[in-house]
Amino acid sequence: MSKSSTIDEIKVVVIGDGYTGKTTLCVVYKDGQYPQDPYVPTIFENYAATVTLFNKKWILNLFDSAGQEEYDQLRIMAYPNTDVFILCFSVVDPDSYANILSKWIPELNRYSSKVPVILVGTKIDLRSDLTTLEQLTKKQQKPITQNQGEYLARLCSAKRYIECSSMLNFNVRDVFDQAVHAHMMHLRRTQLNCSWINSLICCGSRRLNNKKHKIPNIHD
Repeated sequence: MSKSSTIDEIKVVVIGDGYTGKTTLCVVYKDGQYPQDPYVPTIFENYAATVTLFNKKWILNLFDSAGQEEYDQLRIMAYPNTDVFILCFSVVDPDSYANILSKWIPELNRYSSKVPVILVGTKIDLRSDLTTLEQLTKKQQKPITQNQGEYLARLCSAKRYIECSSMLNFNVRDVFDQAVHAHMMHLRRTQLNCSWINSLICCGSRRLNNKKHKIPNIHD
């Protein structure tokens, strides 16, 4: 079997505040359509999807986790062996945006600091929704802009910032394609670093052996 025909699995954990559209994002990606129930409370769900990228098939094991504080201990049990985190906030929920730095990045730094992160701004279709805008105005808030999302991605060292709408199925596939790409780049960098370290070790060993077997100069 050629290398290009092998199927590798990628563990992707989707995290973020409750009501930010994490479950809907996963369902639309898996099924290709918006679910009939707009909100299904999630404690822990697992989905699987197959995608072909870069002339290679991948199996994405998607772990959809609860964002509520009461499920913190349960959620972090899904973190070991994660390949990529998809970190979500809603562009019409400024509190979920603020919690990226106050809650989610510290949690990832504590439990999975080396894993690539894709930052996702969800529900962009509601940026122009009059009812949503009225509700935000009452709380003296505004929708999060794309520039603010990109700025946040730089602050938290995310590999990419993507905005999407599950309702419109806009950029949903791109979210997970970028997760695969981030995983590939992370593997490549890890392999290069290992090769570089091994080269240094080999060079050091050769120099040490040369010193041990150096023929003394009779004129010394």
